[in-house]
Amino acid sequence: MILPVKECLAKTKKIDGTLEKGCDVSTHLRATFRVGLAILNFLRGTRAGDLFETRDLLGALLHDIGKLTPAFQDKIYGALGMALNLVGVEVQDENHAASSRTILKGWKLYHLADLAGDHHGWVCKGKSSGAHLGQSGWKENQRAVAEALCREFGLELEDVPYKWGSPKFRLVQGLTSLADWLSSGMDLGADEELSDEKIQSVISGAGFVPFRVNEGLSFEEIFGFPPFAVQSLMAEKMVPGGVYVLETEMGGGKTEAALYLAYRLLEKERHNGIYFALPTQLTSDKIHERFKEFLKKILPEQESRRALLLHGQAWLRNELYSSDGEEMEQRAADRDAWFDHRKRGLLAPFAVGTVDQILMAVINVRYNFMRAFGAAGKVVILDEIHSYDAYTGTLIQALIKMLREMNCTVILLSATLTRQTRNDLLGNSDGTPNPLESCYPLLSYHDGEAVQFEKTEPPQSKTVSIVSSRKVEDSIDRALEKAENGECVLWIENTVRDAQNVFRILRARAEKNIQVGLIHSRFPSFVRSRQEKKWTELYGKNVTAETRAGGKILIGTQVLEQSIDIDADYLITRLCPTDMLLQRIGRLWRHRRLDALRPSTARCVVEILNEEPYANRPEYKKPPHEKHYVYARYVLARSQEVWESRSEIVLPRDMRTLLEETYTEREETGYYKGLKEELEKRKDVLEGLARLSQGDAERTRKDEEGLGTRYSEEATVELLLLEDCDRENGRLKLHGREGFLTIPGKNATPREKFWVSRILTKHLIRVPEHAAPAYESFKLDFLSHLLYIGQNEDRPIRAAFIDSCGGILRDFSHNVVESGKYKLGYQENIGYFYAAEEKQK
Repeated sequence: MILPVKECLAKTKKIDGTLEKGCDVSTHLRATFRVGLAILNFLRGTRAGDLFETRDLLGALLHDIGKLTPAFQDKIYGALGMALNLVGVEVQDENHAASSRTILKGWKLYHLADLAGDHHGWVCKGKSSGAHLGQSGWKENQRAVAEALCREFGLELEDVPYKWGSPKFRLVQGLTSLADWLSSGMDLGADEELSDEKIQSVISGAGFVPFRVNEGLSFEEIFGFPPFAVQSLMAEKMVPGGVYVLETEMGGGKTEAALYLAYRLLEKERHNGIYFALPTQLTSDKIHERFKEFLKKILPEQESRRALLLHGQAWLRNELYSSDGEEMEQRAADRDAWFDHRKRGLLAPFAVGTVDQILMAVINVRYNFMRAFGAAGKVVILDEIHSYDAYTGTLIQALIKMLREMNCTVILLSATLTRQTRNDLLGNSDGTPNPLESCYPLLSYHDGEAVQFEKTEPPQSKTVSIVSSRKVEDSIDRALEKAENGECVLWIENTVRDAQNVFRILRARAEKNIQVGLIHSRFPSFVRSRQEKKWTELYGKNVTAETRAGGKILIGTQVLEQSIDIDADYLITRLCPTDMLLQRIGRLWRHRRLDALRPSTARCVVEILNEEPYANRPEYKKPPHEKHYVYARYVLARSQEVWESRSEIVLPRDMRTLLEETYTEREETGYYKGLKEELEKRKDVLEGLARLSQGDAERTRKDEEGLGTRYSEEATVELLLLEDCDRENGRLKLHGREGFLTIPGKNATPREKFWVSRILTKHLIRVPEHAAPAYESFKLDFLSHLLYIGQNEDRPIRAAFIDSCGGILRDFSHNVVESGKYKLGYQENIGYFYAAEEKQK
C-alpha cells in the first residue's frame, strides 16, 4: 500500500488533551524553509547575515524527507491508534533522520545527506533498510515532493558545497535545526494555512528581534569615569573580524576596555551581539552583574534586552522569579525568555557565561552547531585567558580559528601571558619578533593580514618585597604577628586540605579580637556566597575605616586569585606558577585609595611558602602513580628559581621578565630534565585528547556543563547533607536550613518542583569521588524527579546524615560513613573534610 502524499503526516497535535493529526510532511518542510528564510531576513545586514545565502536553506527544506516512508507513517499513525501496517512487519527503531540521510545519499547528495541526518544534534551514521524506506511508488513520491518544493522556492536540487565539520557546514546545521525547532513549535493542523504573519510571529516571539544601540556614547558616559590610557588605545584600534590580546596588570581596567570596544563594534560594524566568557561560574556571576549595567547604558530603554547568564548553575539565579516563587514583571526581558535554555543560550544577543558554553561549539557534543550558529557575527570576549591547561588551551585555539571564520571579533584578556602563548592565540607562532613585544601593558591584534603591536603608558608602579619561607609554622607566626598589628592578611593555598589545616591552626592560636576566615569550594553554594559577601565587605575597595580596622586573616584557595575583589596588606602564598603568583599578588595593596587606612607598620610584602625546594636534588624520580600534583613540578621548579633570586619586584614593570624567565624554552640536565620530560609527556597527552574531542569518533549525545572542555584527573560528585529524613511523608531536613522541606510529588507543578530543586541544589557540596560516601549507603531514588541522580555505576549525587557531634557523616542506618582509608565529615567553618585517621577497633 502506498499512502497518498497529502496523507503522509509529519506531526501530531493535542486538542483538548486528545492526540490528533497534525500537518503533512510537505507542509512541515515548507514551513521549515519559510521559517529559515525569515531567520535569514532577520540576520540580513549583520556580520552573521553575510555568511548565508538562500540556497543554504536546502537542508531545512529536505531535512524530514525521511518521514515520507512507510516506516515513519506506521509509527505516527500507530501513535494515533490507527494501525496501517505499511511495512508489513513490526517497525523497530524507526529513525526518520537516518531515512532522510539514506534517501539523499541515494540521490548522490552526500553533504546534504549529512545535514539532514544530523539535524537532531548528533552524527547519524545509521542506514534505513529498503523495507523502512518503501519501494516503487514511495521512492517516486519522495523525489517528486523534493523537486516540487525546490521549484516552489527557486532552488536547484543539488548537493551543497561544504563538507561535514567545516565552519560553514556547522553554521548551516545550526540554521537547519533552528528552523526545524521553530516550525515544529507552530503546532500546525492538517489543513492550516501558513501566513507570513504567523511565520513572523514565531520568529519575533522567540526573541529574534533586531536591537539598536545608543550612538555616540563616550567611555565616561558608559562607565562613569574617564578612560585609562590602555582603554583609550583599544577603542581607537577598531578592526572588525580581528583578534585582540590585551595584557595589562590586575585591576587595570581590562573589562571596561573590552566592553567599550565591543560597544563601538556594535555601533559601527554590524556585529550581532556580545558573549563574555570566563573561566569559572563565580567569575561569570560577578561579571554578569557589571554587564547588566553596561547594557542599560548602551541600549535604548524601550529596547532593553536581558543579559543571559550561561553556566551549569545559572538557573539558580533565574531573574524571572522572585525569592518567594512569584513571577516578577518581565518587561521587555520577555523577548529573551525563549533563549533561556541550555542549548539556546548563545542564540541570545547578549550573554555572559563560562568559556565551556562556547567551547562546546568546537567539540563533538550534541547540538554543538547550535552554539556555533549563536556565536556567528558576535563580539566574543575571553577573559583570564592565561588560566587554562594544555587541554583547554588547545580547544581555545580551535575556537578562535572557528570564530574568525564566522565573522566574529575576538577579544582576549590577561595580565600574565608569555610571548609564545600570545602569538599562538593570534595565529602568529612563526612571526618575526617585534621589539614592542617586550612592552607592558601591551595591545596586540591581528588585522587580517599581520599582527600589530601597540604599547601604552604604564600605570602607577607598585614595589613588592619578597620573603621566602620553608616552614608553615614560621609563616603562621608571621601571619599572627601582622594581624596583631592590625593588618589584613591573605593566605592562599593550592589545595583545600592545606587551607583547612592552616585555618585550624590559626583559629586556635589567634586572639579573640582577630577575625579568621576560610573560603574554598567544599562548602554548599549558599554558605560560600555568605562567606564571600562577608569578606569582600571586610577586604573590599569600598570598606570604611571602621570596618577595615583590626587584624584579620583570610585563608583560601585559587578562588581568591581572580574571583573576588579583595585587597590585603600582607600576602602569604604557597609556591605556584609565576603567572598564578602574579595573579595572587594582584590582591596585595590592590586599591591605592585604601593606603590611608593601612596600619603604619604595613608594608607591601608577599611571603612565598615552599616546604619542598626543587634546587640541588640529586636525581629525578618518577612520582607515584596515585600522586596528584596541582601544578606541573617543572613549572614550579622554574618559578622557584625566578622568585628566590629576587628580594623585590616592581609591577607592572617586571611582569614580562618574570614570565619569560619562567617559561622560555631551555635545555635541561639531571633532575630538571626529568621534570621537563614529565611535563612534555603530559602536555602531549592533553593536546591529543583535545584534538580527539573534536573528531567524529568522540561524538557524544550528551551536553553537560564542562563535558569535554576541561580535563581533570580527579573525578568529583556532589553531596547532600541531611539532619533527618522522613521518606514516608516526603520530608527532608537539610543541614543548615530551618525546619523540614516537603518534597513535591512527581505530578506537582513545574514551579513547585523548580523551587525545591533550587533549594536542594544550593545545599550540594562538590567533593572528590574517592572521598565521598557510596551511593548505596543512602539511595536517592525518591529525588530522581528533582535532581539528576544517575544510574548504575554513574551516581553524580550522594547523601549522608551529619552527626551533630564532631560533624562525622553517617549513612541511612546511622552507621559512620567511611571511604577507603578516610573518615568523612563537615564542620560549619571548615567545610567538607576527609582525614586518614585510625579507625576505632
